[in-house]
Amino acid sequence: MPEGLDESTWKGVIEELERTIPYYERVNHLITLGHSGKMRRVLIEISDLKAGDVVLDAGCGPGNMSELIIEKIRPGGRLICLDPLQSMLNEAHRNLSKYSGSGVNLEFRKGRFEDIPLDDECLDAVITSYSFRDAVDRESALKEFRRTLKKGGKFLMLDLTKPDIKQLSLMVGFYIKWIVPPLSKIFYPMGMRSPWNALHITYEKMLTSLELVNLIGKYFRIEKVEKAMFGTFTAVKAIKLGKS
Repeated sequence: MPEGLDESTWKGVIEELERTIPYYERVNHLITLGHSGKMRRVLIEISDLKAGDVVLDAGCGPGNMSELIIEKIRPGGRLICLDPLQSMLNEAHRNLSKYSGSGVNLEFRKGRFEDIPLDDECLDAVITSYSFRDAVDRESALKEFRRTLKKGGKFLMLDLTKPDIKQLSLMVGFYIKWIVPPLSKIFYPMGMRSPWNALHITYEKMLTSLELVNLIGKYFRIEKVEKAMFGTFTAVKAIKLGKS
């Protein structure tokens, strides 16, 4: 099974991600033919989040998933936005400021999946949307998600995955490597290299849809799996059984 990103690759991807911030969602919508947002809504529909839940948005980015979470957990909920980039947290803070006084306690914390700055068993749910693929150590990240979840807590993941059929995986890889970068340049200033060149680097190390489900199944009980575009998108709902 492919490993997570090595440290040098991770740092390079993080640098590229910083340059995507002003255009992140518009490019995502274009290059995924609208499926990026659609699958976020699928994940939130199967989440069973409720008012008052304490939720971690792990790898929150500019806060696109956070908005959907807030609608589910207010009033009385608590949402912790976690990201390794302070600039992404700043953007999320700006984008979510409209929810001030809406009945949800918002927190913003800088950190990595492999070392989450939260106590044991303090969360009702952990959600990660299009960010797990950038983990340096997938096993350590899943252990941290499990550690911070209460017994019976929900782990919800959405990510890009390689289709299980190799021919389809090669086709998606070609699209990501050769089509996505010039497409994304529509949104960037003339002469600026598209930061979405880094997407193919992470795609090469991505798990297949089945591999991702099986990996999550080592630490949680799988409850539901939803796929789109032949397994290029995989959404998983899983439950923590027992203690950390």
